[in-house]
Amino acid sequence: MDDDPTIEANVRSALDSALAGTDYLPPNVLITDVVAVVGYVDADSDFGYSVVRCGSPWAARGLLDIADLAIDEEAAG
Repeated sequence: MDDDPTIEANVRSALDSALAGTDYLPPNVLITDVVAVVGYVDADSDFGYSVVRCGSPWAARGLLDIADLAIDEEAAG
């Protein structure tokens, strides 16, 4: 079985590194909750996805709801 605490720590660290100094992440913050939906295609051209959640399921649901609204607003122009 996957080592979920290690995966969560690695995801938070990777996002902190990727977003530091950008408008996506204010300075001097600690990333607490993350939801990542990862789409992929394999060598046989089969598509799939994985959902990675760091934090509580309630925080994940809230983040997904907020993201869904933001995507709808962006699409509406």
